[in-house]
Amino acid sequence: MKNVMFNCKLTDYEREYLRILNHIIQNGVYEKNERTGIGTFRIPNVTFHLGENDGIPLLTSKKVQWKSAIDEILWIMQKGSNNIHDLGSHIWDQWADENGSIGKAYGYQISKHQQVKKLIDTLKSDPSSRRGVLDLWQIGDIPEMNLTPCCYTSVWNISNGKLNGMLVQRSGDMFLGVVFNTLQYRALQYMLASELNVKVGDFLHTIADAHIYENQFHQVVEQLRRGQLLNDVDRCRRVNSHLSNDVIHGLSFYFKQKDPTFNDEIEIGKNIKIFDFELKFDPKNNDFWSFTSDNFTPVDYDPFPAIKAPVAV
Repeated sequence: MKNVMFNCKLTDYEREYLRILNHIIQNGVYEKNERTGIGTFRIPNVTFHLGENDGIPLLTSKKVQWKSAIDEILWIMQKGSNNIHDLGSHIWDQWADENGSIGKAYGYQISKHQQVKKLIDTLKSDPSSRRGVLDLWQIGDIPEMNLTPCCYTSVWNISNGKLNGMLVQRSGDMFLGVVFNTLQYRALQYMLASELNVKVGDFLHTIADAHIYENQFHQVVEQLRRGQLLNDVDRCRRVNSHLSNDVIHGLSFYFKQKDPTFNDEIEIGKNIKIFDFELKFDPKNNDFWSFTSDNFTPVDYDPFPAIKAPVAV
């Protein structure tokens, strides 16, 4: 058998994320969305909190494409671009015109008023400022946006030598988008803190409308099933107990996905890890404008496989 490993560590962020997914499935209001034509299960006003020591969130219940998330936030905030040819991925293709433009959205709004440069200059000249705002919601330009921004405002301030951030999101695709957004704005916080020569502080992510699309329902159920397995593994390890046959059998399915030759369930206990993992940021210098996703490295990140699902356009 290949060296197949899973890190079954559940962070507080992931526990809360899975709890909210389950809450939406169980209690969300079902409504048909007129724009997408796809039904959603939705709840209002969801908030995630990351403390100064909580790092950049990753999931173990499914693989998170962290590099794409960071490339995207740099495309918006550092490059100030609204052209998908500057991004190097196909995530935004469906919203781009024949020239690759997404209209007066996202990076266009950043570069139009040099918002990030002004944010950095403001907090460097006056660390006590309460005016550190990045705003992507410009009412006059909305008719010329191919996609109106979901994450539309972030607020940044320095307190006690630490950069705090708050992200406001009007609409959140809980299965595909929200974890991506939390990760990328938390990574942005690390990069801005490095430029400002301060430490990373608290981060708050608020979502006004948190929803699951009905065509993602089975994928969400699969992720929740994995989350239950992770909870069971964690509980057994906490009390120094052996894994039950049901848990071992459930885990064996995912071991076989990584290695089709796997056929020995006895080996599962030897190939499970439960220890801290992180997405490590190494600035190398304090220049925000030179950072790339290569400044980030995953350490001990051995998640369950990615789960594909359709994107609502």
